[in-house]
Amino acid sequence: MSTKTIYKRIALVAVAALGAGVLSVAPANAATAYSTAETLALATSLDASSASLTATADLDLFDSRGIITTTGGTAVAAASPALAYKTLTAGGTGTGTIYPGAEVGVMIYSAAKSSIIVSGGVISSATGQDSINATNTTVIETGGTTAMSVIVKPTGVAGSTLTISSYTGAGVGSLTPTSGVLAGIWTFTVASASAAGVVSLADSTVTQQAGIAKGVAASTVLTYDTASRMANGQVGIIYVNLKDAYESAVTTGTFTATTTAGTVNAVVAGSAASGDSYAATTAFDSVANSSGAFYVYVNQPVANTAGSATVTLTLNGSAIGTKTLNWSGDAATIALVSASSSSNFANGYATYSSGDAKNLNVVYTVKDAAGNAVTLTTQPTLSDGTGSLLGASLSAATDTSGTAAAADIDTLYQTSSNGYGLATMLVPSSTLNGAGSYTLSFVNAAGATIKSSVNTATVSIGGTNSFTASWDKATYAPGDIATLTIAAKDAYGNAIANGTAATGLDLVVSTAGLTAVGTAATATSLFSAGVITQKYAAGNTDGSYAFSVDITTATPQSASVGAVKITGAAGTSNADVLKAIVSLIASINKQIAALQKALLRR
Repeated sequence: MSTKTIYKRIALVAVAALGAGVLSVAPANAATAYSTAETLALATSLDASSASLTATADLDLFDSRGIITTTGGTAVAAASPALAYKTLTAGGTGTGTIYPGAEVGVMIYSAAKSSIIVSGGVISSATGQDSINATNTTVIETGGTTAMSVIVKPTGVAGSTLTISSYTGAGVGSLTPTSGVLAGIWTFTVASASAAGVVSLADSTVTQQAGIAKGVAASTVLTYDTASRMANGQVGIIYVNLKDAYESAVTTGTFTATTTAGTVNAVVAGSAASGDSYAATTAFDSVANSSGAFYVYVNQPVANTAGSATVTLTLNGSAIGTKTLNWSGDAATIALVSASSSSNFANGYATYSSGDAKNLNVVYTVKDAAGNAVTLTTQPTLSDGTGSLLGASLSAATDTSGTAAAADIDTLYQTSSNGYGLATMLVPSSTLNGAGSYTLSFVNAAGATIKSSVNTATVSIGGTNSFTASWDKATYAPGDIATLTIAAKDAYGNAIANGTAATGLDLVVSTAGLTAVGTAATATSLFSAGVITQKYAAGNTDGSYAFSVDITTATPQSASVGAVKITGAAGTSNADVLKAIVSLIASINKQIAALQKALLRR
């Protein structure tokens, strides 16, 4: 006979003796954490014996059978023997799922009167009560000094609901079981026995995680599914967490992973470790299902080569998911993304400066032999600098500001998702300026150095020394978009460096004829390729409209002023009428002269 069974029998004898007045009325649970009054406890320890459960007043002995899941309540570990239960107080609620043949143990201890009321089930066993109704759905304890415990069985079919509630207070009685304060309500859904323990893909997780380097632990972010191409040499990760329709872990059977290319290693989630990424050595792997959760590590099919692998996952031979993983190959080409954004630099810009707009002024892309953008963990380097770029380099500094602002980041590595990287050109202080050229180079995983084509560039020296302001057309029709271009140069006539602010910019355009379109240019606007542009919409009234542009320059320069002309508006001006009359008279005079000549010939 087990120790637990002996304890239960002792408890039953104690209850009988208590009813006869032989023993003290002190509750058997007084020494446990459950001695707090007005607390409804649910036994979550699951009894595996074949006999029906019997209610007991001893918290350390009462348990349940057939509970699948519970949500809510406060979990408590009871005294020896170590059983478990959850408590509800102050009208708290809890939910769960149970099998049709479940036996649910519930206990209430109150300093006043108390009740336990069941709906959708019956009380099969009770102890500590003073009365029970004829339908075995309500028990009452009126002494206020005894722990009352019941075993409840559901009576409904799969999908029905079983509720167990408890009230405490002086007003509780056999005719008024709810006339008190609600201690708590447990609501259970009766599950289908055929669905329990069967994988429900709608409730399970099968996701591809971010790739990892070999020897690195898998991501702890387990609920998203990434389709990003992995970097060359990374290990693919598939996370699997199997649950049934009641969100209980499916923990039996054999889990397998099979790949069409590369190799796999399947491990239970509890044993996933950094070293597991090295163990992917076969195209097929299996593991005993003990927790319902797994990591599947997938190695790149061919080293340094772009490729893909389709992984099929099964449990006991039934498919539970398929994932296709993609890898980039080794870096094969490097090029500038935009020559205009990577061709105007500043002499003397040799130190990374947090927040400086001149940061990130070289935009590049590195691709594998198949044309896929690759993920990098280092920047390219500058090589073959000529002219004004002799001695120049790309910054390797990293952001330490802790912010995500682009201006605070000196290095943005390329990823396969964004398809480009950003670097900062550092030009040491010297007298060099004007034309120059450079190439970008990168050492790939195979140790080969790849280079870009030669890129021409201009280096300015000093700040803005002069500027011009010009419009893209001499005359605009109503509704046209007019573009004003402000171009700045240094003292040597070089276009000013990208990221240089238009310090002191004072831009005035007559709003009677032109309306600014988009963000207005200000003194904080930045030059790109040596220019700043501002667009305007031409109005519907003919005329000439004044403008003025001024910028702070090293050599004093007057503001650029002028007028913009708009013609072709609806309606006719007096000048147009007069011009038409003169033209008509001239035409009539020509016709009269021609008629006279014809008459003279006769």
